[in-house]
Amino acid sequence: MKAYVDIHKHYIDSDTGHDKRLNLEEMKAFCKHHLGGVPPDLEKGFSQLAYRTSRSRDLVVDIFRFMKLCYLLICPDGEFNPERYCPEKQLAKNEPLSQLATVADRPARITGRILPSIFKKGEKIG
Repeated sequence: MKAYVDIHKHYIDSDTGHDKRLNLEEMKAFCKHHLGGVPPDLEKGFSQLAYRTSRSRDLVVDIFRFMKLCYLLICPDGEFNPERYCPEKQLAKNEPLSQLATVADRPARITGRILPSIFKKGEKIG
């Protein structure tokens, strides 16, 4: 968790536009400062994961796509590479919803007298 917080702090520090998104130039600056250089496949990974903002129409990555991009740069042949990772979708079971519901039995009501004198202030019941 501490590593994620540190990466998020560096992500925010690299965001010169203060819009919580990094464009390609900011991503290159992040890599130069924290990874010691720009990886050769940064632009390919960035173009795979980036999206266009509705305001400025620039290609950017948010924090989630940034983490995916970091994973692609560090582990290009990793298990969760988007080109290889294809999780199987769980299909919903076709169970009929029209089955009759059972009615739960209510607990018996208190029929005797309740004496307030048996309760002491500060004690919890139950």
